[in-house]
Amino acid sequence: MSRQPIPAERPAPRPFTAGPHCLAAMMVVVTGVLIWLALRRHDAFWTARFDVGNMWQAVWNSAHGDTLLSTDPDGHQVSRLAGHVDPLLLLFTPLAWFTTSPAPLLAVQVVGVSLGAIPMYALARRWHGAGAWPLAAAAAYLLSLPLAWTVLDEFHPVAFAAPLLVAAIWSIETHHDRLLALFTVLALLSKEEVGLALAVLGVWMAIRHHRPRAGALLSLSSLAWVAICVRLIIPHFNDGKGSKFVARYGDLGATAGEVVRHVITHPWEVVTVGLASDRLALLALLALPLLLLPFNAPLLALAAAPEIVLNGLADWQPQHSIEFHYVSVPAGILLPASILGAANLRHRWGDRPWVRERIHLLPGVLVLAAIVAMIVRGPLPWFGGLSFASASRLVQYDRVANADALDRAVARIPAAAVVSATNNLGGHLSARRRVLSFPVLGGATYVVVDRLRPTIGFRTNPVRFAFELGRLEADTSFVTVSDEQGVRLFKRLAGVP
Repeated sequence: MSRQPIPAERPAPRPFTAGPHCLAAMMVVVTGVLIWLALRRHDAFWTARFDVGNMWQAVWNSAHGDTLLSTDPDGHQVSRLAGHVDPLLLLFTPLAWFTTSPAPLLAVQVVGVSLGAIPMYALARRWHGAGAWPLAAAAAYLLSLPLAWTVLDEFHPVAFAAPLLVAAIWSIETHHDRLLALFTVLALLSKEEVGLALAVLGVWMAIRHHRPRAGALLSLSSLAWVAICVRLIIPHFNDGKGSKFVARYGDLGATAGEVVRHVITHPWEVVTVGLASDRLALLALLALPLLLLPFNAPLLALAAAPEIVLNGLADWQPQHSIEFHYVSVPAGILLPASILGAANLRHRWGDRPWVRERIHLLPGVLVLAAIVAMIVRGPLPWFGGLSFASASRLVQYDRVANADALDRAVARIPAAAVVSATNNLGGHLSARRRVLSFPVLGGATYVVVDRLRPTIGFRTNPVRFAFELGRLEADTSFVTVSDEQGVRLFKRLAGVP
């Protein structure tokens, strides 16, 4: 019997690299926690018709033949593109082939935003090399205050702009032009004004990498897309009129063009508005957890300025708050800018003894700052015992007192019925072609209201709610199907128009 020859040399085992494994572990833990919170908030009836419901309706209708069709607050059937150009929504239509619940949409949003930690890790390796910085950069991203609020603020396609912008910056740095084109197109499709940030990135690309043609192409194509959205697409789907959201800038002009001209000709007004306390507070919450490091990479950080200015000039309060999705674009720029700013700090001042002796502490301080910011001002519900911890919206992870009654009312409504509902119920009833916002009835066969949360459209208005509910109760074409724990379900009588 012949023996098998013994190999002269066994192949050396591949070295274990802790960095990618730690990155994967961090992403799994943080993503899992945020998905759990997002789904818990939905189950507790704290998501709403605006904006989980109207987004899910556009996705559901797209999956069933009516591309991006939704019902506006006045009861009209309109294209989603009449207000915002965010056709990235179409990527999620397969979800609506398998379920009527928007819960998977909320989970996908968390996963998609969390994926931005990968290009953050790669950028830190490129700018700082191996060591603590790559994991610290990824951790700062995953624990980012604005991104945590973004994924727990309903659902919005623009949330995906944050990881896509980080990926675009990585593509610029590594000269992966095809990937840059892909990430740019996806980012542009997430919301019409994202092109303004990309236009500034084109300038950064031209100057930093000495690629004026490529940078000009990125800038001009991004600006052209913004112009096409504002001047052509939105008016086409909105009966020739501009976006209704321009009304948030009513003090500056009636159209997008008038607003831009006013800003250019009256720049001091931008400064005056920017000095308001709520705008300054938002800037502080964006910059301080990043240790002001983005200011050490000013041209890259400047790409966040258009969105910050747009938010600051609006008279819609959520645009001045860290707690809403309007901060996703600035976060997608300022987070990588902070890592580049730290690299610039080391290169410019690293030969000074006091910097050289302390610079190794900076990655840990950055992560610690992100954790502190999350405790003090974030959406996490586990720090209630601390006197300085955030209490904002934490009640929204607990099921409301009448949640079981809300579940039963939703279950009674047929899947194909036209329904009118108050805002908190609308998020659970939007997998249908037509869904109305109380008190709009518009041919509704069912009406369901929650008297504990008296909303008109998306605003709380107890006085008008009581008036409209009284009118409905007096309407003999409707009968009460159920009334428990403040949840009232009406049905239109058969044969009554």
